[in-house]
Amino acid sequence: MVIIGAAASFGMRHAPVRVGAFVRTYDHRTVNDPFEVLLVQSDGQAFAALARDPLLRRPDVFPSRAEAAYRAQRMLLPWLAWAGSGGRSGWVPPALAAISVLATAAAAAGLAALLHRLGGPTWPAALLPIVPGAQVSLAYFGPELLVLALVVWGYLLWSRTPPTRSHVGWALALFALGALARETGALVAGALALHEAVHRRWGRATLLGATLAPLVAWLLFLRVRLGAWPTGAGATRLEAPFVGLIRGVQISAAPLSVVVIAALGAVSVLVVVAVLGWRHELTIVALAHAGFGVVLGRAVWVQWEFPTRVLLTLYGLGLVALAVLARRVGSERPPPTAADLSPTEALPSR
Repeated sequence: MVIIGAAASFGMRHAPVRVGAFVRTYDHRTVNDPFEVLLVQSDGQAFAALARDPLLRRPDVFPSRAEAAYRAQRMLLPWLAWAGSGGRSGWVPPALAAISVLATAAAAAGLAALLHRLGGPTWPAALLPIVPGAQVSLAYFGPELLVLALVVWGYLLWSRTPPTRSHVGWALALFALGALARETGALVAGALALHEAVHRRWGRATLLGATLAPLVAWLLFLRVRLGAWPTGAGATRLEAPFVGLIRGVQISAAPLSVVVIAALGAVSVLVVVAVLGWRHELTIVALAHAGFGVVLGRAVWVQWEFPTRVLLTLYGLGLVALAVLARRVGSERPPPTAADLSPTEALPSR
């Protein structure tokens, strides 16, 4: 519904529209397709360009080879869109839209399953589209909801008791795909590996660490193919702790919104800690995302939409923890006494 409404709105009010883009195939081009109008508003244009060129034969559509490597490190979504479009250029935007819808459904189902396991109500998972970052990812067909779906289901399989070889294998595959969808997906496997290492389960920690191998191999391929590393794309995407946040607020057109989003991230971490405790593996996952958040650069913190999609998994965990906390608080309330009831309710039944 979010995608359809946004597409219809853009289609009626703005198409055809002349877009100034960072992908040269869209720069100063008249766009009529409402789905395509959506994706050019942000990074969706990069994924559309990569879906039309999955072998990276035309990296010069990006401003630099380093920028091409930076965008192409998140290649799972373009590969899926290429497959979904059958290699047809005009079908890429609807393919990206369909993947976004399916990823949202899978992520919401995963959060519902996680809530059930933690003893919380499952219905808050339906609120996922309004979680900070989710609606942003939906609006431009980004990979963040796909990442969330992959890592949540990966965690659910990984943490099953008793573990089976099949569950572990599927979990590792999902974690590897999550890292290929967006490098932040590797934070989950990395945090879980740290948790396993702390408990001296070295074999499980090694397996989780191995899920980064496909991403590393892909980055090496990009280096050979493009002659650049993704890290060469800009120094303002990662900075010293809190420097990017402070400078982003200073140059932001809406600094209060950025501060509020940062505060919501901090609250998410606090709620996860309060509900699950410091030693829980999901607490380590939340802390890993919070640590990554404080080193995000000013280019990310300049608008509230940017950090929310990067840290979507953290906000999703915050939603889960808040729902579990609400259930616990509600279940701890003592039953009403006669003094608490209205005179009618206090009458004995006949």
